[in-house]
Amino acid sequence: MIRAECGGINYALRLLQETVEVRSRPFQNRTSTIRIGNIKSVELLRKSVWPPAVIGGVGVSLGSILRLANGELIGIVPIELHEPLQYVTFGIAVVCLLLLVARWFFANLILKPVGAAPIIVRMVPTGSARRFVMLVQRQTPSPRGA
Repeated sequence: MIRAECGGINYALRLLQETVEVRSRPFQNRTSTIRIGNIKSVELLRKSVWPPAVIGGVGVSLGSILRLANGELIGIVPIELHEPLQYVTFGIAVVCLLLLVARWFFANLILKPVGAAPIIVRMVPTGSARRFVMLVQRQTPSPRGA
């Protein structure tokens, strides 16, 4: 018997022999069951890591330029803004690094049952989501003539 589980911040999914059990989180104890044959598709969506990487790189670059130039950018940036700008650019770089890590290690899993609204499981660890999708696709009957 093939079993797999994966969970995000809003749902937990459990793959049983011929069904997928969907449990709501964190405070709602609703459980529903979807037969494998009634699943239209299962998708794994990861967001791009480029936007936070580029913005974080720009923040680090600006912070480094301000620190290395020390007092030589007086004509461009007033001296009283040097220190606050260094903190702001460092803060932007840290936030972007956290977003980059979250986008790298977590994904959204979308389960689309026939005749029902899609179930979007947010912030699923990528490894368990990949395994879950692979096992669901393995159990899903292939269409005739394919």
